[in-house]
Amino acid sequence: MEIGWIGLGKMGWNLCLNLLDYGFDVTVCKRDNDKAREMVSFGAGMAFGIEDMVKRLDKPRIIWIMDNQGTA
Repeated sequence: MEIGWIGLGKMGWNLCLNLLDYGFDVTVCKRDNDKAREMVSFGAGMAFGIEDMVKRLDKPRIIWIMDNQGTA
């Protein structure tokens, strides 16, 4: 199964690693490309923007967004 992943903060980073450990194909997209490149070293693919991510994923697309900009 393919999953697009946006947001590699503390929680997003560990969830993404868990998905990779369980054999999911994960493509990451992050404003901080150094962090995304590090995730690629664990087996993820890398997209260079949201449009690129959408092109890389087969339909139906699953994109997981981790956002820490707001407060609950």
